[in-house]
Amino acid sequence: MDPFNTSLSVNKTLVVDGLLTDQHGPHTITLSYSSDLGVGATMRELASGASVSILDGTGVQTPLTEVSQGAYQTDSSFQAQEGKSYFIRISLNSQSYESEVETLLPAGQLDSLYFKIQSTPLANQFQFYANSGKVQQSNGLMRWRSSFIFQILTWPQLSEDPPPCSNPCTCCTCWVYGHNNDVVVGSGSNFIDNKFNNNLVASIPIDDQRFQIRYYLTVDQLSLSTSAYNFWNLVVSQKAGAGSLFQPASARVQGNIHSTTNPNEQVLGLFQVSSVVSKSIFINRSDVPYNMRHDPPFLNMTDCRGQGTNIRPSFW
Repeated sequence: MDPFNTSLSVNKTLVVDGLLTDQHGPHTITLSYSSDLGVGATMRELASGASVSILDGTGVQTPLTEVSQGAYQTDSSFQAQEGKSYFIRISLNSQSYESEVETLLPAGQLDSLYFKIQSTPLANQFQFYANSGKVQQSNGLMRWRSSFIFQILTWPQLSEDPPPCSNPCTCCTCWVYGHNNDVVVGSGSNFIDNKFNNNLVASIPIDDQRFQIRYYLTVDQLSLSTSAYNFWNLVVSQKAGAGSLFQPASARVQGNIHSTTNPNEQVLGLFQVSSVVSKSIFINRSDVPYNMRHDPPFLNMTDCRGQGTNIRPSFW
């Protein structure tokens, strides 16, 4: 069966991925279809042409603009407010959908970050831990996510056909941006006296690409509603069981979206409303206590802009 043959008869399920925070936007809601093609194959199709709006508890409606296929955004000034409630309304192909009403709860404090090195016969990694606090009125349901920037150095001037940018070299030093795949959640039971210490929030493999010069990690602590916590907790459970011989059949993580046109239609995904607090930390090459595989780094003779941007971050 060819997963790229769109003439096949497949069951398409709408998938909604949206996050609204108390930070300035733009905030993005992505719509797609997940198509089950059988024999373990799936196909993802972005959903264009929808009408998407965010509504608050007072009835104020904020329409989103489709900025690229399947991606709908607020303007940059839009931000959620603590204590207010929000939900989304979607109209797509004569069908209507809504999320559950989500209230913006406080995220507490992200007090400190620190790292340890874990070494095994198979891999070495930096493990990052957070010490957090929650405010009294919080439900204690949290999610932690992380993003990174690292600096790389290449030598395109040494290649057989040096590019114009190599003399003088404007494509030798770049910064690579991205997000880590760790999914970490915590409930009120993790907090003792409103503190949650020594919480493992990210694990980063040590290699001479990421830690060639310097690595910058940012950890976000996000408040969660009960439905959002249940969603992410199930994601964590499925990831943890992926390598188990006794893992139950993987279930689709449904989330908090439903069809108002057809109550029996299955809809996947999540509209999450969160307060966010963040903290960042630098890791230098000198923090790696041993020589890496290529030390000094191997000679990468490509234009570094193929991996990142040559625009230096203002804080670097």
